Amino acid sequence: MTEETLGPSDPEKQMVALRFSDICQTFAIRRTLSTDKFLSVVVGERGTAYLRESRQWRMRLVDNPIPDLKIVPRPGGYARGQEGLEQILRAALDILVEEGSKALTFRNIAARCGLKAGNLAYYFPVKEELLRELLNAIISGYEEAFDNIVQDPAAGPSERLGQLISLVLTDITSKRTTRVFPELWAMANHDAYVQDRVEELYARARASLIELIGEINPSLPEEEREITALFFSASMEGMTMFAGYEKPWRGEIGALEYLAIKSFVQLVENLRPGEIRKRIPVASAA
Repeated sequence: MTEETLGPSDPEKQMVALRFSDICQTFAIRRTLSTDKFLSVVVGERGTAYLRESRQWRMRLVDNPIPDLKIVPRPGGYARGQEGLEQILRAALDILVEEGSKALTFRNIAARCGLKAGNLAYYFPVKEELLRELLNAIISGYEEAFDNIVQDPAAGPSERLGQLISLVLTDITSKRTTRVFPELWAMANHDAYVQDRVEELYARARASLIELIGEINPSLPEEEREITALFFSASMEGMTMFAGYEKPWRGEIGALEYLAIKSFVQLVENLRPGEIRKRIPVASAA
């Protein structure tokens, strides 16, 4: 196989170099190694095969990233009103990212939009309605990206599960995701309405995992698919505080992704019906 040096002139090689830099930082390997030689040294033949596929998938992620917000037009709304709605929701998201949930007030949102606080009530009479629509716009972007993977006819279910894991773990390294979701978790601890909306958000996100788990292991009961999806979701979300944007383990996200895909796919393939349910307390199962 022809050896190629990762150079600055080829866009795909730049992406591969960026992808490999995650692991290079751990092993202190120079990024001027040829692609194939680097892979064989770090992860062996099986890991090489996976990362070759993964880098192609990552190129697709660059072409089609998860949108910050996917805002569904309100029924019967007019163009100017829709523009105002989008402006408000984007301002709210920006405040969550840059200043945190304590700064998410009608006054601050209105100021960022160049509106009077009273005018904001035309779109959202109460803050709860704004939060509901903001969270819906956030999760709708994920649902669209997840559906593109789940419905891909060219890939088998195990491969699609790997792609979904790759997408999620790539996303947690973004500034938006690292900042927004922990803010939502903190708000949910003290606000029952936010808690319900966040749980609804994650339930919608887990739907794609549940579907793929069922495709890989059709004999697994629905309840056990749901618990497995919950475990996967919690494991990946938990990496945010360690490998997210500007976090100490951000440089190792490539290795973490490899471990997650390998372990999650093998777990689903090898689970036996009833194996999980035996460990559910009777009170919980009822």
